[in-house]
Amino acid sequence: MMRVICGRGSLKWWRAGTLAAAAAVLALVPLNMGGCAGGGGIGSLGSAVGGAVGGPTGNLISAGSTATEAAAMGPEQEDALGQSVAVAVTSTYGLDTNSKLQRYVTLVGLTLANTSAKADGNWAFGVLASDDVNAFAGPNGYIMVTRGALMQMDDESELAGVVAHEIGHVLRSHGLEAAKNSKFAKALGQAAQASEQLAAFGGAVDATTDVVMKKGYGQPQEIDADLVAVELLTRAGYDPNGYVRFLKKMEAGEKSRGAGGVFSTHPGVSVRIKKVQDSINKRGNPGGATLPERFRRYVSKGPA
Repeated sequence: MMRVICGRGSLKWWRAGTLAAAAAVLALVPLNMGGCAGGGGIGSLGSAVGGAVGGPTGNLISAGSTATEAAAMGPEQEDALGQSVAVAVTSTYGLDTNSKLQRYVTLVGLTLANTSAKADGNWAFGVLASDDVNAFAGPNGYIMVTRGALMQMDDESELAGVVAHEIGHVLRSHGLEAAKNSKFAKALGQAAQASEQLAAFGGAVDATTDVVMKKGYGQPQEIDADLVAVELLTRAGYDPNGYVRFLKKMEAGEKSRGAGGVFSTHPGVSVRIKKVQDSINKRGNPGGATLPERFRRYVSKGPA
């Protein structure tokens, strides 16, 4: 898969140097689909974990080489855990083969991450080849959105809202906390032999992946990520109401499908909608860019 490397400064065309001008620039300036040079380790998910678009990824991370690095299960070892979770997710779903779509989602993600306190951190974004409606955040900046979720969206502000929510999980270290709270974390810190470390690390990866992909985070963590999303969306110049619109679609889907339906890994949608709307209202309902035309340019809802 292609590598999209964008340094913090290279996105100034998007932000126009000031947050106040961001909405106007978002509406007027097309995405640079040729990529951009410079910057440190941020880019597309396939390259970040060493894989090709749509290709097998199960053997891309050597658990033996990362087990020792992750033994302390602290922030310094977060990337080993994040890469392993990303490999597990992409091995399950695969990466979408549309390179322009991958770049588009990556640039939206980088624009949002650029407004955060970790603008120069590790960020990797990818679209999963799945019709399920979901999105995932692995520790240390590995963000994944399913093709099915994109099909439920109508404009770029909705996409930005979902991505900003997942970025919120990363900024709040929810994935790392899940690993540290697993029964394997203590064993990992006490393990002396490499084989023991490998087994304990594998268990921690499995536990974190289970939270990210199946169980989901608790409602307090989801609301926490939602509130971060509103802040990031406002800073980047997007209309945060786009995220509310998407959450309402998810709520309608849950009601029509019943328990275990769409976005079932993200609990309490009705409560979250109220919290998000309250946060937007407290900011004076600032509005912002929605960009439906640009979204439709890169996200095709027709037959593949």
